[in-house]
Amino acid sequence: MGAHGAYWVAVGIGAVLTVLACVVARRTSARVALVISRCLAVVLAATAVAFYLGPVVDGTFTVRGSLPLQLCDVTAIVAVGTCWFPHWRLGFELTYFWGLAGTLQGVVTPDLDASFPHLEFFVFVVAHIGIVMAALYLAIGMRAAPRPFAPLRVFGITVGLAAVDAVVDWRLGANYMYLAHIPPSASLLSVLGPWPVYIASAAGVAVVLFAVLDAPFWLRRRAAGPGRAGNRTGVMVPADVIASPGVIGSAEVMASPDVPVAPDVTGTACVTAFPAAAARPPGRTAIPEDAPPRRRTPAGSDR
Repeated sequence: MGAHGAYWVAVGIGAVLTVLACVVARRTSARVALVISRCLAVVLAATAVAFYLGPVVDGTFTVRGSLPLQLCDVTAIVAVGTCWFPHWRLGFELTYFWGLAGTLQGVVTPDLDASFPHLEFFVFVVAHIGIVMAALYLAIGMRAAPRPFAPLRVFGITVGLAAVDAVVDWRLGANYMYLAHIPPSASLLSVLGPWPVYIASAAGVAVVLFAVLDAPFWLRRRAAGPGRAGNRTGVMVPADVIASPGVIGSAEVMASPDVPVAPDVTGTACVTAFPAAAARPPGRTAIPEDAPPRRRTPAGSDR
C-alpha cells in the first residue's frame, strides 16, 4: 500500500473511532464520556509533544517552520485543554470552529511530505484527525454548544492570531498560516486567487463556514425561545443535588440548548440550574410540594 492509500485508511479509521466515541458517550454515563474526552486529550498532548520535539531531536528545528504558530498547532493546544476540561466554553468554540472549518480542510488536502511509516506521518495524521475528532466528540458526544455570537468571537480571535503570525512571517521570512504564499500542495487556498487576494478570500470563506457550523445551534436557540436561549446565567449543579428535597422548589432546572446535561470535571452528572423567577426572602427555604403542612403552635408555647 502506498503512502496515499495508507493516509486515507488512517482517515477512515479515525472516522469510525469518532462515531464509536460519540455513540458510547451518548448511551453511557457521564463519567465514561469524560474518560473518553480526557483520553483524547492525552493522545493529542502526546502527539503535540512528539511533533514539537521531533525536529529538535533530529536537528531540523527552525524558527521559520517549527514554531507552534500554524492554526492547526494552536487548535491542537486548545483542544487538549478543552477535552480535559469540557466545560471550558471558549475552548470548545475555538476547537469546534477551527477544527471543522480549518483543520478538516487540512485532512482533506494534507500538506504532508513524509510517507508511511515515518514518525512525521503518524504525528500529522493523529494530530489532524484528533482535532476533528475532538470537535465532533465535544459537540455530539458531550452535547456542548457554542454560545450566541460565537462565530464573531472566534473570527476576531482568528484575525488576532493572523496578525501575530503576519509579524512573525515578516520578521523571520516564514509562512505561518500561509500568509506569505500558498502551500505547495493543492488546497482551498489554491483557488482563492493570488497573494494577497487569497488572504481576504479566505477570511470571507471562514465567515461563511463559521455561520454554517453555527446554524444548527442558532436554529435550536431560536426554537427554544428567548427564555431558554442562553440569555440567563446558569451554573452546573450535580443531578443528585437537584433531585434532593427542597431544591426543586427553589430552582428552575432545564436542559438548556446552550449548556445541556453534561459531566463536570469530576465526572459528576450535572444539569444547569437557573434561579427561580421569584426570588425567595433571605432565610426561607423551599418546601417540597408533597410535604405535609406544618402545624402551627399556640403563641407562647415552648414547642
